[in-house]
Amino acid sequence: MKKVLLSMVAVLMTACATPTVNQTELYGVVEDVTLYNGHFHIKTWCEKKGMYINVISDKVYLIGQTIRIK
Repeated sequence: MKKVLLSMVAVLMTACATPTVNQTELYGVVEDVTLYNGHFHIKTWCEKKGMYINVISDKVYLIGQTIRIK
């Protein structure tokens, strides 16, 4: 029982100790929305990266709307 508890504590401590890199939020402007297989495929323009990013979502967005890209 002690070994299991110690291993769990070690895993939790290393998970908390690892630094997060590149965790900035990206935003994009919706350029095109298509419905495919029950999901919305959204073509967004990300100004920060300078490229188009395809987002798949269950929520519909309007063209010209600014959305957060995960």
